[in-house]
Amino acid sequence: MPSFQEAPSDGEEVPLNSLRSPDPSSSTSDTDETSTTPITHNQRSSTFSAGLLSRRTFSRLFSCSRASISLPFLGLLLLLAAFDSYIHHQSDAKYCTLTYMRPYFRDLPQFDASYHRFSRKYSLHLYREEGVDPLDTPPQGIPILFIHGNAGSYKQVRSLGAESAMYYRQLLGQDPSFLPLTGQHGILGLDFFTVNLNEEFSALHGRTMLEQAEFINDAIRYILTLYSPSSRSHLPTMASDQPSSGTSEPLPVPTSVILVAHSMGGVVARTAFTLPNYPEGA
Repeated sequence: MPSFQEAPSDGEEVPLNSLRSPDPSSSTSDTDETSTTPITHNQRSSTFSAGLLSRRTFSRLFSCSRASISLPFLGLLLLLAAFDSYIHHQSDAKYCTLTYMRPYFRDLPQFDASYHRFSRKYSLHLYREEGVDPLDTPPQGIPILFIHGNAGSYKQVRSLGAESAMYYRQLLGQDPSFLPLTGQHGILGLDFFTVNLNEEFSALHGRTMLEQAEFINDAIRYILTLYSPSSRSHLPTMASDQPSSGTSEPLPVPTSVILVAHSMGGVVARTAFTLPNYPEGA
C-alpha cells in the first residue's frame, strides 16, 4: 500500500528528500498481469479466408467488362448525333408568328327585355378588331355566334375574331376581285357575335343550362334581324357575276347562324335545338 505523509505545519522546514517522487520500480501494480494466448491453426486459416473473400469482393466491384466500357461511349455518340440533327438537319423554319389582338366588344343595347327575359343576367356582343374591322357599321358578313363553356368568358372569342379578320384583310389585299361590295366574286367576311353568360357553372346545374339554351335561341332570332333586307337597304350593292351586264345584286341575307361553342357551350347549343323557342331553320 502507498504511504502518505502528513502535510507540514506552517513554518516547519521540509527536507528535499521527502519532496522527491517515489521510485517507480518500487511501486507495485494493483492489476493482474494478462497472459498471452497463442493463435491456433484454425484461427489463422479463418483469418486468411476472410482476407481472400474481401479481396475477391473488392475486385468484383471494380472489374469492368467490355460492355460496361463501351456503353458510355455509345451514349455519348447518340447524344452528339441528336445535337447535330437539331442544329443542322431541322426542316422546320426557325421562326414563329405572333398573334396580336386589339379586341373591341360592341354592345347591342337593342337586345333587351323585349327579346328575352334574361336581360339582367345575360348579354350579347359583336366582336370587332380595331384597325381592321369598321367599328360602327352594321354587320354585313356571315353571322357566327360563340358560346363559351362552364364558368367561361365571352372574351374567349377574340382569337377567332382577330385571326379571321386579319386573314380576310390579307385576302382582299392580294386579290381586289374578292371585294364584297364592288368585286366580281363578292366574298363576305365573318361577323363574330358572343354571348356573356355571366360565367355561370352550367356543368353543375341543369336549370342554368336550360336558361342559357333559351337565351341562345333568342339571340339567334335577334341576330337574324340585323341582316334583314330593310336593315341592309342603305348598303352598297354587290357586282354581278357577269361584269359585262352592268347589273348589281343586293347583299345576300343570311337565314341561319353558325354556332361555335367551347366545352359545355356545345351541350348548351345542342339543348337549344330541343326547346320550344328554337327558330326553325336557323
